[in-house]
Amino acid sequence: MPTLLKFKAIDVKKLVDHAFACKLHGPTGVQRLDMYGPVAQEEQPGELTRTPPGLLLVRAGGIYLLSNGTPPLMLEDGEHQYVVYAEGYDPAFGEEVVHRSRAAVGGDDFLEFLGGDWCKEIRDDHH
Repeated sequence: MPTLLKFKAIDVKKLVDHAFACKLHGPTGVQRLDMYGPVAQEEQPGELTRTPPGLLLVRAGGIYLLSNGTPPLMLEDGEHQYVVYAEGYDPAFGEEVVHRSRAAVGGDDFLEFLGGDWCKEIRDDHH
């Protein structure tokens, strides 16, 4: 059965606004491979200008979204990046969240780019 991930819309909009406000965007490993081929395992010249704006869906402990904009959107403490956890998947609420995250989307950590029209629609609907 598919897992439904829910995020607070106002928090997701903050991420999308940040991604689209930035002129530079960090690619995922898959995006880097698509742009530069299998020899490109490290940062490549120009990759930050070639990568489109969007969000990253991450499974690492919990399940969350973050902007791919550079410089990253930071919390007020200046040390931690602003992320939006899926409802019920914030690891701050206990070790069972880590197990539930693995059951929901698989056991391995991952980073998946989410871009395209839906990001633009979020911006257009709320500006």
